[in-house]
Amino acid sequence: MPDGTYPNPKIVMTILGSIDRLPITSEYIEECDIEQILNIYKEGEPGAGYLPCGSAARNILNKWYRQKNAI
Repeated sequence: MPDGTYPNPKIVMTILGSIDRLPITSEYIEECDIEQILNIYKEGEPGAGYLPCGSAARNILNKWYRQKNAI
């Protein structure tokens, strides 16, 4: 968030679920900043409520990395 806080974990999980369902190509991954944002959540955020967010972000990134390496 602009003030440095993190959104509600339920909101984050909804957004991560939507991102995971998008048909994203490797070219798009290289052109956008979403990978940086996913890395922030992958590393973990304060509070136990963000643990599922980190796991979801890791799964999305792993899927994307496999797609990038397959080419």
